[in-house]
Amino acid sequence: MGGFYALSLVIMALAAWLVWELCIMIYPERFCEMTNAALKCSECTDKLCTQYCQKLKR
Repeated sequence: MGGFYALSLVIMALAAWLVWELCIMIYPERFCEMTNAALKCSECTDKLCTQYCQKLKR
């Protein structure tokens, strides 16, 4: 586990996690359905998502 590749993967994973957490702390409105209408199921434009939602509505 102490090799270069393992350490680089761990460091990159920690960096990605840190950036994600900072984005959530700085811009919480981007990740909440109540403040971002694009996150609501009714506003979804993804073909697979809309097909799945239509199945649930039946």
